[in-house]
Formats: sequence, structure tokens, C-alpha cells
Amino acid sequence: MKRLFTLFVVSCMVSSMFAQIQFVENFESFNASDPIEEGVVLSETSWYRCLKSTNQNGVSPVVSAGALTYSGYIASGIGNSVVLSADDTNDDRISTRRVYNQAITDKLYAAFLISVESANPTPQDIFTWEASTSSNFARGRVYVGADAGDVTFGVSKNSSTIGSQSGYALNTTYLLVLEYDKIGSEDDGNDDVVRLYINPDMSKTAAENIGVSVVNSDTNTDYDSGNSKIAINVKQNKIGATISSIRVSTAWDGLWSGIPAALNSVSYDQLSILVAGKNITNNEDQPGELNIYDLTGALRFSQEIASKETITTDLAKGIYVVQYTNVLGEFKTAKIAL
Repeated sequence: MKRLFTLFVVSCMVSSMFAQIQFVENFESFNASDPIEEGVVLSETSWYRCLKSTNQNGVSPVVSAGALTYSGYIASGIGNSVVLSADDTNDDRISTRRVYNQAITDKLYAAFLISVESANPTPQDIFTWEASTSSNFARGRVYVGADAGDVTFGVSKNSSTIGSQSGYALNTTYLLVLEYDKIGSEDDGNDDVVRLYINPDMSKTAAENIGVSVVNSDTNTDYDSGNSKIAINVKQNKIGATISSIRVSTAWDGLWSGIPAALNSVSYDQLSILVAGKNITNNEDQPGELNIYDLTGALRFSQEIASKETITTDLAKGIYVVQYTNVLGEFKTAKIAL
């Protein structure tokens, strides 16, 4: 007879040597040649196709088998990648997006790997922090351009002047980190600062990596309203590039050695799920998205799940962390044994 285990969890944090990872996206839940879009959005944490009213015919970036590699990066070579097309027939405003469902209180970082195959001399934005699910209002934009094989990376806020740095090569993998600093930092004294770190030294702090960062020049305009949620937007913009291994953290250290915030939680009364063998039943009142991580922080299973629904995983026996986000944007976590 199978034993049923009911897990109850509250998002109460205990001390840990690990910084928080908000999510890891290695595109493992997508098949090669699939666009990164999931149709009807059940949960705000899903990727989905974002259309503007004047741009209805574009296409989303497409998943490619295998990921980029970068020495020392914890997500190097894991899962799949997405390919941005340089085809001029692809609409430049079609994108996919995943929402971070909490207001930013301090800083938020997104690390990812990128290899640029082709670009125009005028940089175009291809990766952004969006502050809205219905409009194009960015907290930070990463730009890519190339002239005679010389790649330029740049960063701006919504429509501020682009800070850029050239001298990079085509068909070469780079580690980029987009930082959104709501409060401002000691070195500039301004609020709402956006930085792009290019090949940072992962053994050093963010402050120690300032020399490899590009800062947007508009440091005096504060776009943050104090309670905005935020989203990742990966967009087709006539740039030929491959992106993989996205990690989002509220702390710099979490990008390199962190594990999901779920691992720092203690189990009490909030999330209710049943585990029986490889079957998981959602006893929550709301539908949502169920993400299961292994103890290295790698995403191993992701599926939308209805209230009272039972799903079957294909995971090996072991200890895992469940992160559940319901349609209201509420995060809940649990440790499980399959």
C-alpha cells in the first residue's frame, strides 16, 4: 500500500550560507524547434507571447537543443538555449516573458549566457526587465550591435541614453548580468540605477566588478513606483544570437552558488500537496505553476497544475524542492522526497 505524505510549508526563512535564487531557466521543459511561448497563460510565471497592438505577426524565439558553456558558471551547458533570428521579416516587438511576482525592495539580478552571430551597427535591445505585462515600459534593456565583427553590448533604462562598450567578438560566449538597483549604490548616490556586467569575475563582489560594468547614463530619473513587479522579456529584434542559462537572484552571490529560495524554508502550515511515489496532488484552492528543483538548484520538472489535480513526474528517487506559484502570484515552497 502506498503511503501518502502531506507537506505544509510557510515561506519563513532560516539562516543559510546560500543567497536566494528566484528562478532558474534552462529551457528544459521545451522541445528543440519549439517557440518559447505557452499559449493561454495560467500563471504569471509562465513564458508567453507578448503582442503589441501594432505588431501581430511576429514570432517568438525558438528553442535549440543544447546550452552555451562558460567556465565556472553554475548553469553552464545545462538544458537548452533559445535562438534569436536576424531575419528582417520577424517583427521586432514580439517577445516572450516570465514575471517575477514580487515588488523589488532593493536589487534584482539576471545572469545569462549569450553568443552573437550577427547584428546591425546600431544596437537593438534583446533582453529587458519589464515593469508591465501589458505595455513596453522597461526597468532595464540590454542592447547588442555589431560592426565588422566587433560586437557592442549596451544598457539603458526605458528610453534613456544607451551606455555601451565595444570590442567583443562574434560567435563567442559571454556571461552578462543585468542589474536593477532600485535604491542606488554607494558609488553613485542615485536611485533606480541599471548596470550591465560583461564577463564579471564570479569570485568577486558586484562592487569589485564595477570596472567590467556598463551603466546607463540616465542616473537621475527614477522610474520605479515603489511597488512594481517585474518581468524578463527575451525579444526578436533583428539580432542573430543564442541565449541560455538564465538565473535570477535578489543577491549577487546567488547567481553563482545560490539555490532556490525554497531550500531555505522551513516546513509549517501553508502549501498543501500530497506525494505518492512519483505522483503529486495539488490540494491548494488555486491553480498555478509547479516547479521542482534538485539540490543543485537546477530545474528538473515544470508543469501548470489545477486545484486538486494529480500529476506524474518522471524524476528519479531523491530529495527535491517544490516551488509553487498560484494565479494570484503567491510563492509557496516545500521539500519533498520522491
